[in-house]
Amino acid sequence: MGFKTTLIGAVLLSGALGGGLAYVKSSGGVSSVGDVTVSAKNMFRNTMRSFDKRYYTRGPDYGICVADYGRGALGKTNAEITLACECFDKSLRMMSGTDRDSARAALRPPAPAIDSARSGDQVAALHATAAAKAVLDKCGIKPSAAAPGFLSMRGTM
Repeated sequence: MGFKTTLIGAVLLSGALGGGLAYVKSSGGVSSVGDVTVSAKNMFRNTMRSFDKRYYTRGPDYGICVADYGRGALGKTNAEITLACECFDKSLRMMSGTDRDSARAALRPPAPAIDSARSGDQVAALHATAAAKAVLDKCGIKPSAAAPGFLSMRGTM
C-alpha cells in the first residue's frame, strides 16, 4: 500500500470511529467528529514524521542551550534564541566526545570567583575546542557572563 492510501484509510477510519462515538455518546470527551478526525490525523502524521529524518525534532541539547544560553541572551528575541538553539542541537548531533562536552560547557555562565586561597577551591576553566567554537560561530551564539538563575525565555519546552 502507498503512503497516501494508508493516510486516507486512517483518516476515514478515525472519522467513522469518531462519528460512531459521537452518535452513541459513549464517551464524554468526544465533542465532534471533526475533533476526533483531527487528533487521529495529527497522531498519524507525527508517527510517520518520526520515521522521516528530514523533519527536525528537538533533542536534549536544545533544552541545555535554552537554559544556559537563554540566561545571557537579553538582547535577542525568543525566535532568535529558538533558531540558534535548534542550530546548536542539530550541529551537536554530529559531534562526539570532548567537542560535544566543550560546546555544552561554553554555554554555561562562568562559575563565580572564589576568594579563598585554598587549593581545593580553585575551579578549572574549560577551554572550548576548535570544533565547539565553530558550532557556536555557525549558530551565532556568543556565550555571556550573565548571572545564573535568570531565564529570558520561558514556556518553550
